[in-house]
Amino acid sequence: MIRGVLFDYGDTLIRKRDAGTILREILADLRCEVDSRKLSRGFGAFAERWDRRYKDFPRGRRWTEEIRVDCDRASLRAIGFKKNLDTLAREVTRRWYSYERRVLFRDVKPTLRVLKRMELRLGIVSQNPMTGRRLRREVRALGIAEYFRIIMTSEDTKYDKPDPRLFEEASKRIRLEPAELCFVGNSYANDVLGARSAGIAPVLLDRERREESRDCLVITSLLSLPSLLRGGEVSDWILDR
Repeated sequence: MIRGVLFDYGDTLIRKRDAGTILREILADLRCEVDSRKLSRGFGAFAERWDRRYKDFPRGRRWTEEIRVDCDRASLRAIGFKKNLDTLAREVTRRWYSYERRVLFRDVKPTLRVLKRMELRLGIVSQNPMTGRRLRREVRALGIAEYFRIIMTSEDTKYDKPDPRLFEEASKRIRLEPAELCFVGNSYANDVLGARSAGIAPVLLDRERREESRDCLVITSLLSLPSLLRGGEVSDWILDR
């Protein structure tokens, strides 16, 4: 019997804007026009800087404001900026979150209200550079923190998706057995395979109907989830495997 539901965060509960679009908008508002080829070069430099200097930092300390500024500086340098580089990098970092404009999908709050009435334990498990504590602040600002018993990220553990140990740790924190949980996420490789390897029933959220037929339950809206749980389809899926 399913007694709890764990959710992925990005592109499952919240809509994420493309990073290239965000950077282009910030630079345009700062009167700096950049073509797509240079933007791509900049993102490559950002990732290379983080991988080379910060990837092996202790988890929970790999994504500070100063680290972000340093990576933004490397990105802007690769794009071709030379003057006032530090000032520009700090301004990009400062503006990023407001331009990111993370918003909830419209089906999130109605679904969470129903699941709460069903007395299910709910949690968020995210592959995220933020710690769970920082993510909870963001979730609180979105007005849904009250629904979740746990909010944890890969930074809170030593494991990244689809490592089953990340999902096993979530099971321990929410105090339910893996067989009593289902995990809802938008990535087959990370969410479905990771949850399944930990003994948790996966539900693939395919809003855009992009996925081919998969060997798991698939929904196109979170609004379909409560009826699946009430009808026992998620539990039946576990028993059939």
